[in-house]
Amino acid sequence: MKKTLLIITFTMLTFGLFAQKDSSIVNPHHFSMKIGYGFMPSTSHNDIFVNLNANNDHNNKVRNGINYEFNYDYNFNKNYAWGLNFSMFNAFDSYMPTDSAKSSFSDDRYVFYAGPTFLIHSNLIDNHYTLYARATAGYMGFRNSMRYSGSKTLKGSCLGYGVNGGIDYIINDYISFVGEVSYLGGVCKKVKDNDKTYDLDNTKENLSRFNFSVGVKIKL
Repeated sequence: MKKTLLIITFTMLTFGLFAQKDSSIVNPHHFSMKIGYGFMPSTSHNDIFVNLNANNDHNNKVRNGINYEFNYDYNFNKNYAWGLNFSMFNAFDSYMPTDSAKSSFSDDRYVFYAGPTFLIHSNLIDNHYTLYARATAGYMGFRNSMRYSGSKTLKGSCLGYGVNGGIDYIINDYISFVGEVSYLGGVCKKVKDNDKTYDLDNTKENLSRFNFSVGVKIKL
C-alpha cells in the first residue's frame, strides 16, 4: 500500500510541477479551511471493537461526528488546479452498561486523510459564484480508543480515495465563502494495538464517510 501511495503522490505532484500557469490568473494559490458534519454509513464492525458491537445506540452515535477539512489548490489554468487535501473526522460517545454501575464504556474515534488532488471549476453568474469538483487518492488512517472493562487503542491505515463538489461565493479577489459535500472511502484490513497486529479477515473496518462542510477560502 505504501508503494501505491508514493506512486500516486509522485505522479500527481509531478504533473502539477510541470503544468504551465495561465498568465490571466491573478491569485493562483487557494487555501480552504472548512468545518462541518461527517457521517459514516457502515454499521458492521469486527469483534475486536467490543463496545460498538455490544450497544447499537452507541454504535450509531459514533457514526456521526465533526469533520475538519483543509485544501490547497494551485490554479495553473482558469478551470483546473492541482493541490492537496487534508481531512479529519472525530466522534465520541460513552454509555453505562446495565450490568455495570462502576464506570461508563466509551469510544473515541479519529479518521485522518491526506492526499494529492485534481480540481475542475468554472465561474457562474458574473463571477460571483464558482462551482467545482475535486478528486483525490492518498493515505487514510484511523485510531479508536476504547474504554470498557479494560482499555485498548486500535490503529490502522489503508489507501483512501474521494470526490467532492462545492460552490464558492466570491467576496473579492482574495476571499470566498465555501460550501461543500464530499465522500471519502477506504477499508482497513489490519489494526494494531501497541505491538500486536490483528487481521480483520471476517469483517474489515469500513472507514468511508460523507461530509457536509462550510468555510472560507483565501486566494494569494
